Amino acid sequence: MMLSMELYSTEKAEALYSYLLEKRFLIGLKQNTIRFMPPLVITKNQIESLIEHIDFFCKNIKI
Repeated sequence: MMLSMELYSTEKAEALYSYLLEKRFLIGLKQNTIRFMPPLVITKNQIESLIEHIDFFCKNIKI
């Protein structure tokens, strides 16, 4: 399974990508699109953690 999220700017995508890498999420980046590559077996808590980190970034990090 692979999901992606497209952002409006490459700069914001790069910043979010760096932030999520620091938090040890398995992701990829191509231009302004972040690709999420979860393990084959993933828990609800792991998904919620990713969503919380993205939410935190969007609310608190200004670019």
